[in-house]
This record gives sequence, structure tokens and C-alpha cells, in this order.
Amino acid sequence: MDRTGIGHTKGSAPAVFAAARADEHRWSERTAQTLDVSLYNGDAGLVRTHSRNVSLGGMFIETGPETLSLNDRVTLVFNLRGGGEISHHRLPASVVRIAPGGAGLMYQNSDAASTRELRAMLYGAGARPAGMDIHGG
Repeated sequence: MDRTGIGHTKGSAPAVFAAARADEHRWSERTAQTLDVSLYNGDAGLVRTHSRNVSLGGMFIETGPETLSLNDRVTLVFNLRGGGEISHHRLPASVVRIAPGGAGLMYQNSDAASTRELRAMLYGAGARPAGMDIHGG
């Protein structure tokens, strides 16, 4: 089985599949999630927006056409709800894709607590080890 979770023998992937996945660089599935996000972009300052989809490695946020440029370094600030509590997250990220209506961001050096909470949000409460609260205790 390959990293996409699809079993096939070497060279047996259909051409359509290969062409559709050629520009994909994600190492985790993305899901449609709307989070309120504050984005700090150096000289441009604070931008309040929301996510369109989220994965363990990054998120796509909605922005105006001139808000971000490819390779910009930004800081994402957002909250996640889990176990009846709210956890606050601040992650450095890089702009890896500009598209109509938004930008794809890849987290840089995400901390263990943020990764754990993102996993729980994306894959359900069972993704969090038993006995751990949302703050890692």
C-alpha cells in the first residue's frame, strides 16, 4: 500500500490517478472545516479570515487577491474545541499555494499539542490518546 492508502503493484496506478495526484504534496487528508483564523503577515498586519479546509500539515484560508504572496511567512492563530473545552493555537506557516479566493498554507514546526488537537478534530475524539486532555496533560 502506498502513502495514499491505495494498494497497487508498482507501475499499476491508472494514468488518470497519476495525473490527478501529480501536484499533491500533502501527507495527511484534508477535510472541509471552517475555523475562524487570525493571520499575522509581517508588514501587512492582521487579517481576520476563516479556513475552507484543514489537514494535519496545513490549511486553505480564504483571502483577498493581494493579501498574500507565494512563500510569505505568516502566523496562524485559531481555536479548536474538544472535550468540552477550547484550546488556543498559534502556528507559524508558509504560503505554498495561491488560488482564486484564497491561499494554501503549510504549518512550520507545529507543536505536539496543536498536532494532537488537529488530529482529534479531523479524525474524531478517538484520535486523542485516552486520558489526555486537550492541553496535553
